[in-house]
Amino acid sequence: MIKRLIKHLKKEANGGNIWVCCEHTGNYGLLLASVLSNCNIKYSMVSSLEIIRSLGLVRGKNDIIDAKRISMYITIHNYKLTPTTMPSDELMKIKTLLTIRRQYVKIRTQFKNAVKSLKITA
Repeated sequence: MIKRLIKHLKKEANGGNIWVCCEHTGNYGLLLASVLSNCNIKYSMVSSLEIIRSLGLVRGKNDIIDAKRISMYITIHNYKLTPTTMPSDELMKIKTLLTIRRQYVKIRTQFKNAVKSLKITA
């Protein structure tokens, strides 16, 4: 699906420069960032909090509304955008290991709480 998006963007750009801007979603956006980087497409990842704060008080939340908000942010604040680059392979490995550890700690806590709950009710 990302490859189709890139193909569409290149077609729309007619050989011009492409600069993609998206919300920073942590690990979820790494695949997109990796593909954009491998295709030599400039991109910026902006924190969702920055986008929300830049637009003031707004209501509603879904993908369509989020896309419009990102579009408005780009239109108003394009002068502030800087290209994002992929971290080094070593840093990516460390981040991945930390994410896995965080998930294991969370699962361990859930099991501990379940055992404690079972002891109380049994």
